[in-house]
Amino acid sequence: MLLIFQQAEEVHPSGARRVIEGLGPGTWPADQMYGLHLWPELPEDTIGLRTGALMPGISGVTATFRAVQGRSHGTRVDAGAGDALNAVNRFCSMVERVVPAGRCPTSERPVVVHVGMAQAGEAPNQPASSGSVRATMRWLDHDARVRCEKDLRQIAEDVTAETGVAVNVCVENDVRPLVPNAASAVNNVASACEKVGLNVAANYPQAPLGVSDDFGCYLEHVPGALFLVGCGTGNDQADLHDPKFDFREEALLPVVDVLELLARQDFGSVVNP
Repeated sequence: MLLIFQQAEEVHPSGARRVIEGLGPGTWPADQMYGLHLWPELPEDTIGLRTGALMPGISGVTATFRAVQGRSHGTRVDAGAGDALNAVNRFCSMVERVVPAGRCPTSERPVVVHVGMAQAGEAPNQPASSGSVRATMRWLDHDARVRCEKDLRQIAEDVTAETGVAVNVCVENDVRPLVPNAASAVNNVASACEKVGLNVAANYPQAPLGVSDDFGCYLEHVPGALFLVGCGTGNDQADLHDPKFDFREEALLPVVDVLELLARQDFGSVVNP
């Protein structure tokens, strides 16, 4: 049995990959993995369970723009200059038209892109010679992610052809993996919750969340499930990651019993979804 209390799930590179590196090469020391996450949107004594994709995989997208600089003075000032600001605007507009926008992918649109940063220019009195766009790609399907990458690179080529500004797209695919809950592992958690007396919110959430978690790093090695532990009090409780967030630690006591059951009882083999 492998017990992991892992920190730094919010940073990149995350703590999970460091834990896996520390285990060293060879046989993985577990044949199934279970993780839990506090969830104030659910009341205490309730466990949220979803089969399949619980959280999307995350890829970071960076587009850089380089324009030719024109003459700095004389009768032909800025002649021949490119405009990186215009290229940035065209790139963002084309991304919105070609790639589904948003923060929460679904089975109908398994990949979405959210542009969070865009900048260009060095001074207000001259064409921008450089710029950048940073976006987050959230995906539920590896093939959809690959197609989205191709679309983004094609958009970059089209913008270059239209504006004359060189556009380079870099996609970092190792930010967060997909978190796919195995059906058999979800059933194991539901059975343990029933024995302990916890309520189960089945198929919760109804669609994959827009947030991510590096628990998926473990699920790349063995099947398992990440479940949501209700800790909501209904008293104007602060959101997760808010400095004022708090919960009753007593709500975790029955969850410890669930983990003990999962560790002690033979629920049969667990297979990937």
